[in-house]
Amino acid sequence: MSGPMDSRAQREERLRELACLGDLDGVKRMVSGDVGVDAQNKMNGWTALHWAVHRGHVAIVNFLLSKGAHTDIETSSGMLAWDLARRQDVIDLLRAYGADRSDARDVAAGGGATTTADATAASAAAAAAAG
Repeated sequence: MSGPMDSRAQREERLRELACLGDLDGVKRMVSGDVGVDAQNKMNGWTALHWAVHRGHVAIVNFLLSKGAHTDIETSSGMLAWDLARRQDVIDLLRAYGADRSDARDVAAGGGATTTADATAASAAAAAAAG
């Protein structure tokens, strides 16, 4: 018998929902399974990162970025996670991982990366803000 979360698409949707709601433990559980961190909603193109950034969930943004979430993925309306950021700590974290609206194409091509030290500093700041 199939459970309600058996399909990959359903698990991907659950990841986005958990990111939207700010459930860091739930996001960690989903990412540790077989759910792709960059999975996009088929209708609006939003990823878990889009939702976490939009809702200002800095600890989830930090976690998703540390797991390789891409900052250059556009929603169906052409929005990047960067465009959805309103909190300065989230903006700083995105910058530490190389995100910026002006260099979105460079990030997509593998450019725009920052040093590990920058990302580590941003992660520490995110942890302090979340704690």
